[in-house]
Amino acid sequence: MTLSPLPPPRLKRAEPQRLAEHITLDHNLCLVCGRCIQACKEIQRVGAIDFVTRDGKIRIGPPRASSFKQAGCKFCGACVRICPTGAFALKKLRPKESDYGGRYLGRENYGNI
Repeated sequence: MTLSPLPPPRLKRAEPQRLAEHITLDHNLCLVCGRCIQACKEIQRVGAIDFVTRDGKIRIGPPRASSFKQAGCKFCGACVRICPTGAFALKKLRPKESDYGGRYLGRENYGNI
């Protein structure tokens, strides 16, 4: 009797979470190593990132808040720079049209990075 091979299981992949216009968090890539938490707490002195439990899984997220902005995140990019897997990533920005017809990347487009 010959058994036919089973198709590979389909894993549900969560879409990357958009934290700001220029920063995303992809939980599929996150190792939950805690480097971003350490950078946010000890280097930036903000503490907007921590270990949280969602759906029975430990993840990286805003402590006691529903969003990073409510947790006090300054969107400085320290988590992006320290993340070893690219779970925190910068999104490429397109120049905006200004009122005078020229194109620019305003400060509001890239934060304190």
